[in-house]
Amino acid sequence: METSINKEFDTFDMNEAISKAIREYDREKSMNQRDRRLHNTRLLMRNYNKLKEHIDNVNDDLEIKVDSTDDEVWITSITRTKLRTMKMMAYIDSALEIIKEDMRRNCIEYKYKAFELYFIEEKTNEEITEMLGCGKNQPKIWSDVALNELSILLWGIEALGM
Repeated sequence: METSINKEFDTFDMNEAISKAIREYDREKSMNQRDRRLHNTRLLMRNYNKLKEHIDNVNDDLEIKVDSTDDEVWITSITRTKLRTMKMMAYIDSALEIIKEDMRRNCIEYKYKAFELYFIEEKTNEEITEMLGCGKNQPKIWSDVALNELSILLWGIEALGM
């Protein structure tokens, strides 16, 4: 009798431990996905000016005809990449306008300004603190607010981990 109670109790403990481990795994997986999207947004913004320059230097005539099939495939691939970059940059610019307007409406445009100074104008943290007259940690904190908003606009509901 004592043995069957212990077995039931052990089985219950094991099932509870398994359920707890699965919940923890799902939570960590969700956090990693959120972190990855935020990382991707930060990476896009760190390379914002390079990407803008890249698409600004695109020739107006993207249809180049070449006799060799290999060269044509290579040029088509480059063209496709540049067009995807152009679309993504337009998408980012649109999202940035939404964030800027939203922060202006909520009287927190200084947060967007810190973000803009750091990522777009490529100012140092020290330059930003001097320009905005704030503490040394504020520019990063404010920029992160805008970066989180941008991440949500770029990646949608997936950025929220849902």
